[in-house]
Order: sequence, then C-alpha cells, then structure tokens
Amino acid sequence: MANPRLFLVAPEAPAARLVACLEAAHKAGDVASLLVPAALARELAAIAQPLGIAVLTRGEPGDCLRAGCDGLH
Repeated sequence: MANPRLFLVAPEAPAARLVACLEAAHKAGDVASLLVPAALARELAAIAQPLGIAVLTRGEPGDCLRAGCDGLH
C-alpha cells in the first residue's frame, strides 16, 4: 500500500501562523491538499500550490476561481 497523503484544514488564523504550519507539515509528510478560509485563499494558494499542494476553499465557484484555488469544498 502506498503511503497516505495528508488533507489539511486551516482554521481562521493569521496568515503568517498558517504559513508556518503549512511549511512544517510539508516538511514532515506528503501533503495532498489544503482547505483554507475564503479570506486567505489567494495568499495561501500562492504559497501552497508551488509546493504541489492543491488548495480548496468553501463558498461560491466564482470566489474559488478568482482566488486561484484548485477546488471547492
């Protein structure tokens, strides 16, 4: 069986704190995707996507597209 990948759920928190947690998780394991608060979607997508992490958000499809997210939860 292949190693499982991680699905992270980011809480409502300051972006700097979430970035630090994301970077630590990425170093510790294989992060597949990240569900982020809509207000931080664009900022966190710019950091997570280059690491190969798909970024999802809640809300409307148009909001997801405008933020550059990979999907909608």
